[in-house]
Amino acid sequence: MIIRSYDPRKRKTVPAGTYDIKSCTFLKKVFPQHYMIKEKGYGISEDVVEQLRQLLCEKIRIKTKNSLYEFTFNELLKSVPQNYGSGKQRFLKTLNREKI
Repeated sequence: MIIRSYDPRKRKTVPAGTYDIKSCTFLKKVFPQHYMIKEKGYGISEDVVEQLRQLLCEKIRIKTKNSLYEFTFNELLKSVPQNYGSGKQRFLKTLNREKI
């Protein structure tokens, strides 16, 4: 299932990632330009977080070109929402994080 998010900077709805209902896992594919240096990781829009909460998400996977990172949904909920111009996002730190 494709999860979509409204991007205020682009003024349109964009795909945020895919959700697997069987494994309760959200997969977000990212590119180097998505990396937020200040947060040392990747962001997930607050509206996507709310959709995942309703879907009873348990795991978040961030897929880069060479790596795959896994987080629990609770780790995402613990991060404080930030707004750097693309709407409120919660960031998952990948720096010093073990790859799977």
